[in-house]
Amino acid sequence: MREEWKDAAIGAYRTRYHQVWGHSFDQLSSGNYDRCVWYTGPSSYLLRWGSRRIGIDLQFRMSWIREQIESRLAKDLASLDALIVTHSHSDHFDPEVLKAVAGSSVKVYLPAFLDQEKVYATGLTDDQIVWLAYGDRFSIGELSFTTLEAPHMGKDGHGVPEVGFIAEGDGKRIFFPGDVRNYETDLYAQVGHVDTMFLHIWLGRGNALNFPCEPWLSELTAFASSFTPDTVYCGHLYEIGRPLHEMWTYTHAGLVRDSLVAKLPDCDVTAPRLGQPYPL
Repeated sequence: MREEWKDAAIGAYRTRYHQVWGHSFDQLSSGNYDRCVWYTGPSSYLLRWGSRRIGIDLQFRMSWIREQIESRLAKDLASLDALIVTHSHSDHFDPEVLKAVAGSSVKVYLPAFLDQEKVYATGLTDDQIVWLAYGDRFSIGELSFTTLEAPHMGKDGHGVPEVGFIAEGDGKRIFFPGDVRNYETDLYAQVGHVDTMFLHIWLGRGNALNFPCEPWLSELTAFASSFTPDTVYCGHLYEIGRPLHEMWTYTHAGLVRDSLVAKLPDCDVTAPRLGQPYPL
């Protein structure tokens, strides 16, 4: 990774993000894309399953990104059926997004361990909120969710509580493990085979420039391959607010792909681009 590549990524956000966001929501609402996912940020997702439209960890870590779409933000967010937040880090939890959906028909699913005072300050009320605990089950249309404790706390003691989950529908199992920082954990030992896995790449604190980022590369791919996924989408890439030694890129996704395919030759490993639809 080079500083000029990061600068180019920031430049692309400044000039193109309104197109990425608008294109994603226009496709999401068109009815022409079923069982698809769109990335609207490094760890922000839009899902369409049947008639249901779901946002996961929608956020604008930098206000100048949100300002590009301010004129359509409230209308777009109000078109969702549900919004899910997994944990408190600012690249996943954005009070400004909650403010934008407050008073709408959007049901908001939030971990009970979030700062509830901060949540209620957004204008959300109890009739719009579903507070989540580990092991909870809920449905959004024909998609059923089971929450799990995410292993976000690393062996170095850094991390926060997080909700991961399995989404199931029409015989498909979709796995969101969350921001995994301890690949030796047994928290997900009961999950078993999944069809699609959303893998947030993390290869050691401050280790992004120490290629090939071992031992975390081997630990991550051993963890991911244990679920024998058919499809893996690699996320948490190009978080432009991070310094280079903390920022995961398509180069790291390539390392993960090579290592995963060596273990699972038939696995389809993709590093998605923002604003493009991908099948579930």
